[in-house]
Amino acid sequence: MRMNPFIIGLTGGIATGKSVVRELFQNQGCDVFDADACVHELLDADALVIRAVKKAFGERIMGVRGIDRKKLKTIAFSSQRRLHLLERILHPRVLECMCRAIKRSQHEFFVAEIPMLYEKRWDRYVDAVVVAACPVARQVARLRARDKMQISEINRIRSFQMPLKEKMKRADIVIDTDRPRAAVAACARVCIRCFKGEL
Repeated sequence: MRMNPFIIGLTGGIATGKSVVRELFQNQGCDVFDADACVHELLDADALVIRAVKKAFGERIMGVRGIDRKKLKTIAFSSQRRLHLLERILHPRVLECMCRAIKRSQHEFFVAEIPMLYEKRWDRYVDAVVVAACPVARQVARLRARDKMQISEINRIRSFQMPLKEKMKRADIVIDTDRPRAAVAACARVCIRCFKGEL
């Protein structure tokens, strides 16, 4: 008889190393789910989502090949109202996708990377929460190098998120990603051992 997996909610702030930690969990054999990747797939290929987003935000978010995610992100993060509007379209579908992935899971552990887990109270859907954390200076450096983002844009996005310190207080385990990858990988292994009750 197949047992339901132990569900780990993986969250943090923007550019705090969540995806790196997810990959490290996956390397240990955990099944994983990436909420951001799911959103990208919905915006690229789900006709109902595309129609709803286009109706809500207009032609200005369209590009040559469909929805321009960069334009949509800029508009959505320009106000709390617009962000909530987009979330009302996307989040129910993301939750459906995650639930289907959990049902398909064949592993003891299932890791769901969900950036807004605490903000949207999705912690009620998981068994434990791991927060990927790093100093603000490291967040800013990663975003400027990776996404070429300006400080004003970084601060605006961070303002829509729960402070990282508060997420760290609420978490079951915090992983410091401002360290060599090998050290972060060791922390991920310890996490699994803790959830197995071995430590």
